[in-house]
Amino acid sequence: MADTWTDGQYPHPPDALYPHPLIATHHMERYQVILAYDGTHFLGFQRQGKGRTVQGVVETALRQLGWQERTILAAGRTDTGVHASGQVISFDL
Repeated sequence: MADTWTDGQYPHPPDALYPHPLIATHHMERYQVILAYDGTHFLGFQRQGKGRTVQGVVETALRQLGWQERTILAAGRTDTGVHASGQVISFDL
């Protein structure tokens, strides 16, 4: 039996391989950022209910660029008042 895709009977792949034309597909790029910060005036890296955190400040800045995700990804955290050099984060934008 001939393979109808490879023998040229179809001008393009079956429709199942294409997204529905009314469904929006949005491709985002993943970015990696290496941060350095003075943690003196932060309550640590991780976002908390109250208080200024590095994660909260970064996410607020990203929203100004159109970022709409729920959270950034971080390779580690710091405690209150701890400085960082080489803190790796990533996010999709």
